[in-house]
Amino acid sequence: MEFGFSQKDLLAELFAKELPEFTIEFKNDLAGKPRMVHGRWK
Repeated sequence: MEFGFSQKDLLAELFAKELPEFTIEFKNDLAGKPRMVHGRWK
């Protein structure tokens, strides 16, 4: 999944609440913008 975001802490909290079986990692796109969230099963 890829989308723009500006409130990483709030988004991390939402993912932790809704998808507790996932490990979430935030990454920047090729332009250096914080737009990617990678999730993996724990």
